[in-house]
Amino acid sequence: AAPDDDPNWGTALHTIQRQRNAYDHEVRFTDAALGRLLERLRELGAADNLLVVIASDHGEELWENVAAAPADRLKEMPPNAFFFQSHGYHLAEQALRTPLILSGPGVPAGKKFSEPVENVDIFPTLVSLCGLERPGDLHGLDLTGLMQGRVDPGDWRLETYSYVIHAFS
Repeated sequence: AAPDDDPNWGTALHTIQRQRNAYDHEVRFTDAALGRLLERLRELGAADNLLVVIASDHGEELWENVAAAPADRLKEMPPNAFFFQSHGYHLAEQALRTPLILSGPGVPAGKKFSEPVENVDIFPTLVSLCGLERPGDLHGLDLTGLMQGRVDPGDWRLETYSYVIHAFS
């Protein structure tokens, strides 16, 4: 709700909600388009040996957190700046926990994993799933052992890498 002494906040909050809804619509549109593409590939018989990877390099903070700014600056900020709406400024869960969806031969259907993985792991995993020899200087972990239950989660990666490209002073 808008503060009594600043009715413009109500309009700004309504605008923020409209923008969040638009983002949700974009996600649903992309999901439906991918569904149509994958269904057509199945109809054509091209999906039997198809490896599908859906990944994201980052998430978005869509006005879900207060901006990382000093309190005196927060007091002066309008709602669209007060509630952070982008990525790259701090390490929030919404920006870090991104989808990595794999499907195809050698990938167990319906399994979810809580162990930390990184996008750098995608290529070594695809190399392995395709039965190719891994180049010696390749970064990242092959996720097939983890997916197939051959890796003890306690022996898995203990840390992941992320960075902040901007900061408030």
